[in-house]
Amino acid sequence: FTIFNKKSLFFYSRGGGIAIHYRLITRRYGEDTLISWIKRMDESLDQLNVQPGRGRKSLLSIEEETTVKGWLSQDSQLTIDRLKVKIEEELEKCLGRSTIHRLMKKLSFSSITPWPRHYKQDAKILEEAKKNLEETL
Repeated sequence: FTIFNKKSLFFYSRGGGIAIHYRLITRRYGEDTLISWIKRMDESLDQLNVQPGRGRKSLLSIEEETTVKGWLSQDSQLTIDRLKVKIEEELEKCLGRSTIHRLMKKLSFSSITPWPRHYKQDAKILEEAKKNLEETL
């Protein structure tokens, strides 16, 4: 099922979410070629879907990912750099920072850690300041 929208000059094909810019394709290949392509796509839209097993394989196996997930759930203060070192030591795999960040995101963990407390927010100093303030009042 194909719809040609003259207003935006796009072909929309139902089922695959395909949009082809009419002017760009017809200038390069011709209108007859474009029409034959669209007819062929309507017949075999399933071939355009990504087949299983395609794409780049993961650097870590599923077991290794569950190990990393266990590390992250045990230590909430584990940063990307510390996780990278731990993966290199324990799993003997060398991963980049961005790869580890994507892995953390995939495992539903955040790489954002809380800021350290300011030295002026030290609990002991604040208690002493409160006592001094009460004494002066």
